[in-house]
Order: sequence, then C-alpha cells, then structure tokens
Amino acid sequence: MKTKVKILSCTTAAALIFSVLPFAASAEGENAKVRLVVENNTYKVSDGAEWEGTLVDEWVELKADSTAENIISEVMKRKGYDDPIESGAYGSYISGVNGLFSGDGSQLEESAYPGWLVGYNDWYGNNGLSSIELSDGDELFVSYSLNMGVDIGSDYNNTNTGLKSLTVENAELSVPFSSDVTDYSLTLDDGKDSIKIIPTAENKYYRYRIYKNDYTPENDNDYKRTQYIPVSDGDVVYIGVGNADWQYVGDNVHETVYELKINSSDEQSKNDESISEEPSEEQKNPTDTDNIINETIQAVKSDGQISEVGNEWRIFALARFGSIDDSVKADYVQNLSEYLAVSEPGKATDTAKYIIVLTSLGYDMTDFNGVNYISYLSDYDFCIRQGLNGAVYSLIALDTKGYEIPASKDGAEQNTREKLIDFILSGQLEDGGWAFFGNSYEPDMTGIVLQSLAPYYDSNENVKTAVDKAVTLLSENQNEDGTYTSYGAPGCENSAQIVCALCSLGIDPASDDRFVKNGGSALDGLCSFYADGEGAFSHTLGGTVNGMSTDQAFYALCAYSRLVKNQTRLYDMTDTNNNENSNASEISEDSEVSLNSEISDSLITDEQSIDDNDNIADNKHNQSQVSNTENSSTPIVETGDSGVIYFVLTLLIISAFTVIFAYRKHKSD
Repeated sequence: MKTKVKILSCTTAAALIFSVLPFAASAEGENAKVRLVVENNTYKVSDGAEWEGTLVDEWVELKADSTAENIISEVMKRKGYDDPIESGAYGSYISGVNGLFSGDGSQLEESAYPGWLVGYNDWYGNNGLSSIELSDGDELFVSYSLNMGVDIGSDYNNTNTGLKSLTVENAELSVPFSSDVTDYSLTLDDGKDSIKIIPTAENKYYRYRIYKNDYTPENDNDYKRTQYIPVSDGDVVYIGVGNADWQYVGDNVHETVYELKINSSDEQSKNDESISEEPSEEQKNPTDTDNIINETIQAVKSDGQISEVGNEWRIFALARFGSIDDSVKADYVQNLSEYLAVSEPGKATDTAKYIIVLTSLGYDMTDFNGVNYISYLSDYDFCIRQGLNGAVYSLIALDTKGYEIPASKDGAEQNTREKLIDFILSGQLEDGGWAFFGNSYEPDMTGIVLQSLAPYYDSNENVKTAVDKAVTLLSENQNEDGTYTSYGAPGCENSAQIVCALCSLGIDPASDDRFVKNGGSALDGLCSFYADGEGAFSHTLGGTVNGMSTDQAFYALCAYSRLVKNQTRLYDMTDTNNNENSNASEISEDSEVSLNSEISDSLITDEQSIDDNDNIADNKHNQSQVSNTENSSTPIVETGDSGVIYFVLTLLIISAFTVIFAYRKHKSD
C-alpha cells in the first residue's frame, strides 16, 4: 500500500508542478534557434528505468509561433517517438518520454514524487516559468528527477545563491574561481573582443542572469550563456543569482552578485600569464594515488551491501585489484546466481556485464550454472540492438578471456568480432571521437570505445588509424587541470573512461606528455574528483560523492595500477584462474545470504552499470545508440490568456505545497 500511495502522489505532483509550462516564443530573425535537451541522468536502467542518459540535444529553429510545447512535440515526432504531451484538467503536461513516465522509480528509497522537470537556461525553479518567452539562444532542459529536483541540483530547501562554477571563453580570470569570491578581473585573450560566460549555480532552484556594465535585474536585457558578449577594456560583466524580481525566493534568501572587470591584453598581462603557467608546488607534487586507492578499497569493502546484485563494477574492481574477500565473493555469486535463475538477461549490455564481472572472479562463462552465457553474444542483431553501447561491451566481454563465439541459433545472424569492430568504427565522428547521440564527440564514450578496440590496435590497420585519431582528439581537448568537459562542466566519468582507455593502450595517464597540461595530468584530473578521506568520488569538482562516479573512478584507478605494475589490461583476464567448479550455486550452498526480492524486482535489466560507464552526465551520460543516431523526446505546454495562466499557477502552488506537506509528513511517520 505504501508504494501505491507513493506512485499516485508522484504522478500527480509531477504533472501539476513540473509540466504545465506554456512558454511563448519571441523569434529574433530568420536564424533564431533554441537548444532542446531531453535527459534522464537520475533513474538508472539498473533500477528499472526504460532508458537513461541524453535522448535529445539539438538546436531547433525558433519561429514566430513557436512554443516549448510545439517545439518538443515536433522534435519528438520527427525522431520517431510518441508525442509525450497530454492535456489534463489544468492544461497540457508531460506524461512520459519514450516509455519513462512520471511516477516511475517511486519504489526507490531515495525517490520523492519523481517526474519530469523543465529547466530554462539551467534554471529549474518550479514557479514563474509560464511567463518566460523563448528567444534566440535559449536552452530548454527536460530532465527526469526522482526527488523533486534535488538530484539534478535544484533544491527549494537550500538557500545558497552562489555559483558552483564559472567558465569564461576568450578571457582569463585573475584568480581561480571560488564560490565565495565575488570580484574578479578578466584579461582578454590576444585579439579577442568578445567573451562567453558559462555559470553554474550551486542551487539551480535560483535563477542567474548576466548583464554588462549596468546591473539591471528589473530588465530583461541580460545575456545568455550561449551568447558571446562584445567587450572592451573597462567594461564590467555582472552575474546575479537569486534576485527576488525573477522568482519568489523567501525571506532567508539573499541574492549574490559577481562582478568581472574587463582588461585588454597588454605586455604585463602576458608576463603574468607566463608566470601563472608555471606549475604550482601542489601541481609539481604527484597525486597520492596509492592513498586514494587504499582508502577507496577500504570504503568499498566496508559497505555492508557490497555483495548485493547491482554492485558489479565494485566487485569487478576489487577482483582486479586482488582485494576481494572470499566471503564477499561467495555471497555475491550466490546472490547473482539466484537473480539469474529467474531473470534471463534481456540486453547485450546485461549479458556483457555479467560475463565481465564473473570472469574476473574466475568463472568460465561458457558454463556458469549450466548456462553458456557467451552464446547470447553469438546473435549479431542482439549485440547491436542497443547501438554503440551494445557492440562495445559485447566485444569487451568476448575478449575478457578470448571466448570463442559459438554458432548462432537458427534464424539469427552469426556474430563475429570483425562485425562488431566494423560496427564500432562506422560510428566514429569526423573529429575522431564517438558519441551516444548526435554529432559532437563525448569524452567518456570515446574512452569506452578505445578500451574495446585496444586489443586490435597492433593487428588491424583500420583500428590503428581510428584509435590514433581519437587519441589526438583527446589530447587536444584536455583541460589545463587534466580534466575533460562535457555539457559545460568537467565530469568524473569523462576522466575515468579516458584513464582506462589510455591504460588499455599502454599510455601512462600520469606522465605521457600528450596528456599533461600545465602540470595537470589525466590521472590528476581523475583524482581531483576524489573526496579526501571518504573513499569516494563526486560527479563534478567539489560536488557531493556519487555512486556511479565512484564505481568508474575505482576501476579506472585499478587500470592505472595494473599498467604501472606491468599486469594485463583491466579487461584482459587471461591472468585469472578458472574456479574448479563453475557451478556457482554449490559455492555458497550453506550461505544464509539470499537475494533481496525488492532489489531483484527493480535491478538490472540494465544498460547502466555498463551504461554507467557511459557518462551519462555527466552526464549524460549513459545510453545505447549508435553515435550518429539522434533521438529525442520531451513534453511541455501551452495555455490561453493570462487569466487562465494565473488561475492555473495558483492551483499549481496550492497543489505543490499540499504534496510537499504530505511528503514531509510521510517521511516523518
């Protein structure tokens, strides 16, 4: 009964609070465009979601009669998806996107009224959006949240109006950005007369705006983070966060304003720049990787639920470090055996994940509990059904121990390693990278692909050419601190997959000149996401620790450790000894550990844990399509005159507080 009540509440709250969003459009010329992003980076496939990651990311032409509703509907239908927008008593709303509906994920302990949120220029406030007009350069984010925005950075209980990060293009900040420092000078790069400001709020519940010379929050003459701002010596750029004129912020919320003073480049600034490029003492000292590894191993091993199904990547990393306890191994295999006995893998990424982790534990996957799991990968169509993701992980799984591909079943196309390689290579973009969707390379996906191709680098000329091009791309796109950026900010998963890729190719991510920028190596970039003393990693720099980020960073450090110790590659498990008995059910026959039925009901029909390695982010990170495939999905709304809008808004606010009160009471009971 508890779950049923929760689901109904989730659906109602999501429909009322997040989705009645009638944006109007104000086109500015024939080339006006709006960016549309549809994403689910919170509800994982391994927990029961239909999909995860970024489904759409594209710029859409903005016409005079465009609204967010018809933009989203048109993009969805053009890409072959059902229109996710439905009409209800209070107007149109997002019912679901590509099979992911409001209320999905409510069975998870961390959920609280899951549903679709619409962000406007990286702002996820839940009021005032209906009065915003779309114009050239705007960004719409349709994002799934499990707990009313908190998991995507928007928390109405948080009163922080600072900036989490600030990136400036074509200019350099006088000192590294810090959230509590509000005054900076900007030195323009040589020959530049415009800058792009990309802020990220600490709490996306509060809106930010960018102004030049006059801070006029009462006016709508602000710049967007997608626009270049023309500047010259003496100009001042202001970034305000949480102004009361833009939304109701409450009595205890105080606006924060950052001030950037523009200086043109001169000889002195050049000298200062050359000095700043000298690595600091902290940069000169190598990262204490051993300490980070040891702390993370201890933290993972102390997790009382480490043996549960769903922790495949942590079990895998422990096994490859040689640090897994026999009792943990036995309990995990027992749990997974029970799970697989009633849940046949339905996707190539599922199958590959289990092959990878169980092979690392010493099991022969041609006969695990009487099942030949390699035979699943003999069907070529099965392996590529999920696009690039399925092909990549199928190839990795097959190569963990040189598994021979058996004959496919009648009617199925015979799979071969050559077919998988050709499929993967066909997805390479012009710049040399790979992506889940669209035509812009993604660092983490590119890293994952390189890991799958590494065993063929010396024997396949086409692979060598593709890999060399991708390595050059990654070198050229590395940040000065060694990190990699996607979707506007550095992400841990990017660094993790690139460290894994470099190690798989025999390239030292800590010392190779191609991957050391201004004293910061690719390994340093990965370790910069580490939370000191916690044995865990955050998704963003300085953010809270994150399970997915920790998983990927953990086995990336394992890949590095194996490289410097001259051990086999992370996924090359020819160094493991097969267990004498592959019938896993006998290993822990007397164990009292049993698979938790609630977990088994919601876990791993996943692309995740494997799609974990896909970014996600970000982010993004974590999908299952060929790199050139573009998908999309999203819904929004349109209403009539302003009287109706204000009536609807009043109902929304009342409904929101009713739901919030009910939620808080439910949590306290």
